[in-house]
Order: sequence, then structure tokens, then C-alpha cells
Amino acid sequence: MPQTNFELRRKLLQLEALYDVGRALNTLRPEGELLEELMQRAVAVLDAMIGFVFSLDEKLNVQHLYTWGIDLPTPSNIILNEPPVRQVLASVQASFLAAAFDAIRNDYGDLENYLSDALGLGAGERAKLEARYLDC
Repeated sequence: MPQTNFELRRKLLQLEALYDVGRALNTLRPEGELLEELMQRAVAVLDAMIGFVFSLDEKLNVQHLYTWGIDLPTPSNIILNEPPVRQVLASVQASFLAAAFDAIRNDYGDLENYLSDALGLGAGERAKLEARYLDC
């Protein structure tokens, strides 16, 4: 069945948003600005009525929180008690990780090239990340 003109325009908007998000992720910008832009684009592409995005510090306290269509909770850490948020934080989808690694292999050959070429991380920065996040 052929796609309607509306469906084609929507798909184009989604692809443009994905491209823009990729470019935004590869720029040096303050974390808060980046999170706010990502949230706004996701809400627009998904035609969502509400949305929120947050980042956590090393002690799992909300560092940045941006909302769309809902009021900011006070205190901001209360959002972590919401059942849907707890469910997402407690889960990992293997298929999402596999898709990310496949994309990295297709675009950069391997993870080392991605870390250095796409993210601009040197050996010292990678060592700090490994010490912080890997059980070595």
C-alpha cells in the first residue's frame, strides 16, 4: 500500500530530527542545553503530549531535569519514585545495546575508533571511564 503524502512528510521529519540529534550529540555543549534539545525533539517527533529527561550524578541525584507538558516536580528527585521511571532505570534491553554496537561497527569499525574519532576521547579519558563504569 503506497504511503500518503502526510506519512512521507512525517518520516522525513523523523529522519531530519534523528540527524540533528546525532549532530547535537557530537558537539561540545553544556549538558543541560543538550538534554533540553533532545527532549524537545523527541516530544515533537513522537507527537507526545508530555515528556521529560533528566541526568543523574554519581550519587543518583537528579542533576538536570527538563519537562514538556507537565510541571517540574519539587524536589526534582521525586521523579525517580514514579513507577514508569523506576521500571526504565531498572531495565536494560539487550536489543538496544546490540543495535548500538552494530551501528558503531558499521560506521567506525570498532568501539576504539568510535571513542577516539566520534567522541574525541583519548587514552587517559577512556581509562577514567573504564575505571568508573567497568568491573575490571
